[in-house]
Amino acid sequence: MNKGEAIRTGNIEQILNSSVSEIELEIEVDNINAQLTGGLKNFDFVKEINFSGNNLKIKTDLKHKREISKFITDSGSVILKMQENKKTLEDVFVKLTK
Repeated sequence: MNKGEAIRTGNIEQILNSSVSEIELEIEVDNINAQLTGGLKNFDFVKEINFSGNNLKIKTDLKHKREISKFITDSGSVILKMQENKKTLEDVFVKLTK
């Protein structure tokens, strides 16, 4: 509801799925190299990328998770951990009511 009007209907899962097109991937990688860092920045679907030690945070579209994973391994790095952070119901509400 926003100013008395329904802006989305459905259960929580339906609302989240219909409103979330972007995810943040937290990836722990062994052997971050120049090919990896430079190559990821060249993908159009990578909206934001941050490096910190052996960790990457990448904001991207949902459908490109597999391509990112493949590129990391093809560049000679090893994925030790990959976690997908989706938006919460509160995040969706704030976005919809702006």
